[in-house]
Amino acid sequence: MPAIAARAESWTYASGRVAAMEGRLLGRDALQRLAGADSPAAFAGALAESPLRGPLSEVRTAAEAARVIGEYYSSVLQSLEADCPFPQMFELVALPSGFVGLKQRVRKGLDGRRAADLNAEDRLEMLEGFDEESEAASGLELLVGVLEEDGAEQLELVLDLALDSSRLLESLRLAAALGDEVVLSHVSDEVKVRAALLLWRSKLIAGSDGDAPSRQWVPRLFLRGELGRGMAPRLWNARLEGWYGILAEELSKALGGELFGRGEEDRLSKWERTAFNWLTARARELRGEAFGVGRVYAYAWGLAVEERNVRLAAVGRLRGVETAAIRELLWESYA
Repeated sequence: MPAIAARAESWTYASGRVAAMEGRLLGRDALQRLAGADSPAAFAGALAESPLRGPLSEVRTAAEAARVIGEYYSSVLQSLEADCPFPQMFELVALPSGFVGLKQRVRKGLDGRRAADLNAEDRLEMLEGFDEESEAASGLELLVGVLEEDGAEQLELVLDLALDSSRLLESLRLAAALGDEVVLSHVSDEVKVRAALLLWRSKLIAGSDGDAPSRQWVPRLFLRGELGRGMAPRLWNARLEGWYGILAEELSKALGGELFGRGEEDRLSKWERTAFNWLTARARELRGEAFGVGRVYAYAWGLAVEERNVRLAAVGRLRGVETAAIRELLWESYA
């Protein structure tokens, strides 16, 4: 399967559609205008010729905007999925939303209940859309085990460690199944970036407390499978102030050095933004392919970045967030 999936000619029609659809993506100027919009009419003006212009011009609340944005980007992906020859591509693209849903169901299932009270039916309901043999199921079992012991007071951290590791491991599996080395390289670097962010936050939470629970949870919940080799354990076993060299070596020199500093908390959001801008720049290079899985994957990456930016800008403005604060958080456009 991987050898066939990687054949460029298998993706000719889908790549042609992507070439046409790329012209609808929003550029930097449109996103900057959207971040400054203060009314539905201003949203419409910022979106220019985007198909999202009509639906978003009619919203009045942040909840409506979030729903409209989610429906629009989901429909774009679904229209492209029908023209793609191999399902692993869109299983990979759909992973983030799938795991967001999983986390929501876990929180709901644990609301007012102990993990020890969950039965097999409860767990199956939480795993809706995932196979019982999936990485998601493995992560859920690890999560419940820790919560039954002593992790209930830090549910969000335990949730992220157990289920984010499952998502990253599944990303690597699906990317490998596509059989394209360039796509696998990009996914591998995204996994490294996301692992660094979660481990960074875990280090900050633990602080100087040598007995902090997270010091036991990270090896158990996160550093498993492929994540237990390579960059992630190197970071976890090093002091934060020593990470800059590892990040420069494993990812990019731009992500080490002064940008990272000594791993101070106030550097985290800027590092995250720079890291994802770097990943987007790398994805943008795949537009040079006339056709192939890389061309389609890169467009899907760009679409996900745009959805994140549009949601941040439109929902943020409707909630009264200042324009300057939103612009500070926007990632670079793929367009």
